[in-house]
Amino acid sequence: MQHGYRLLGVINFAAQCMLTVAIPVKLKHLLHIFTSSASSPHKLAMGITLGVLFGLFPFIILPTIFVVIAALRLKLSMSIMMVFNYAVLPLQIILFVPYTRTGHYLFGGNATVISFAAMRHAFSTGFFTALRSLFGVALLATGGWFVTGIPAGLLLYAIVYFIAKHLYKRQIKKSS
Repeated sequence: MQHGYRLLGVINFAAQCMLTVAIPVKLKHLLHIFTSSASSPHKLAMGITLGVLFGLFPFIILPTIFVVIAALRLKLSMSIMMVFNYAVLPLQIILFVPYTRTGHYLFGGNATVISFAAMRHAFSTGFFTALRSLFGVALLATGGWFVTGIPAGLLLYAIVYFIAKHLYKRQIKKSS
């Protein structure tokens, strides 16, 4: 039961972080910026979806590198992708353990180095042993991310594309 209260505290902290970033910006102004910086509803939906998916990737530095590469290769708006990449950063931290458990459930492996006490014990046995254990946990989390991220990404793309298509039609009507 105690873990549930900790998780609620982490979720509350993450929500407060996201709200302090999101509240000062008016939603209407934000939507106008997004629709004007992307050339089509498809590119807007792809940018938002990939920004969110890469932002939830369980390694810390790699999401930013993935965003830059995807934006350049797919000719998407890097600013849109970066905004959503950094907006989901608290979720990246929160979802690390569920991703690890999903990867452990699907692929097996050793997922014992999840708590701080277990990490402290792993480092007391040896630095390289601990790194190998942490790398194994990170690979399990990556497997969990792939398994859950693809369906979630498809769903997110469909929702954002529908909204973006509606916004673009409304923007064309206003300009006509």
